[in-house]
Amino acid sequence: MKRKHDDNTDNDVHDEKPAKKQKTPRLFGRGTYSLCGIMRFGSHTETSKLMKKYGAKMSDRVTSKVTHLICDSSNALSDLTKVPAARRYGAKLVYEEWIHDCIEKGERIDDRFYLFADEPDREADVPKNHHLICQ
Repeated sequence: MKRKHDDNTDNDVHDEKPAKKQKTPRLFGRGTYSLCGIMRFGSHTETSKLMKKYGAKMSDRVTSKVTHLICDSSNALSDLTKVPAARRYGAKLVYEEWIHDCIEKGERIDDRFYLFADEPDREADVPKNHHLICQ
């Protein structure tokens, strides 16, 4: 919009609003996540913060609300507390790379490509006191 000023010069006057801050996509907004094993891309705290930034609900313990157990590829299946509980509750066991690939791509990638292939039967027994040892 142009306005004439008293000095007979044309100046552009813009009624622009400040640019909106770009919202971080909620890549992990569906579900509740827990971490297992030694994360290769950072500590559990760093990984949790990163996932929360992208909309994740995190849980230190595996409960019936956990939908995904994010695991490292080397020793996660040896975890005798979280893995059996996740299997019992029907949570998906996915590789840690899933998080980073989703963030890098800017969209939620199908988690089926990141499932642990050697998962035994999901009906594996969980110790009756699992709520005490999955902390």
